[in-house]
Amino acid sequence: MIWNARKNAGINPRLDKFVALVLRFQRERQSQAKTNPSVSVLKPLHGSEPGLFPRLAVLCDQDYAQEIQIVCGTQAAADPALHVVGLLKRRYPKTQIDVVVDERSHGTNRKISNLVNMEALPRHDLIILSDSDILVDEQFISRVAAEMEDLGPGVLSCANYGLAAGGTSRSERQSHASAP
Repeated sequence: MIWNARKNAGINPRLDKFVALVLRFQRERQSQAKTNPSVSVLKPLHGSEPGLFPRLAVLCDQDYAQEIQIVCGTQAAADPALHVVGLLKRRYPKTQIDVVVDERSHGTNRKISNLVNMEALPRHDLIILSDSDILVDEQFISRVAAEMEDLGPGVLSCANYGLAAGGTSRSERQSHASAP
């Protein structure tokens, strides 16, 4: 299938993009970076959503040889997410966890404003942006660092998927609702 897609490249621009994506993910990947650069992880926060603590804590439990800095940002001093970050700092005192509370707005998108307010704190060249609702495993930073080392300077995007708080997707709920 890959061979046929390669032969047909150039016929359809959408197919070309798909072929490039397939070929990118068909190659062998290394799971560990050779150089293991120190990493800053940006976590824009808004409220204490269910599961926030474990999603932040797994960043402190990474199987990674270099320093990891976690930068949590919110736009409100009364944001309940700050309580969760305080618990995280007490549970992981050796992890560099920095907090930005800055209510300034930079346009209409609050998450982007939050990130702009956080931009002065990352101390490392490799910066990972991870939304507050993303759950990763203990190898996440190792894999991202390996991919970035392989790609060189640039931006890497990781595809993700979500589950509803009840544990089922919208399509699963719809199919159950339409079943007799």
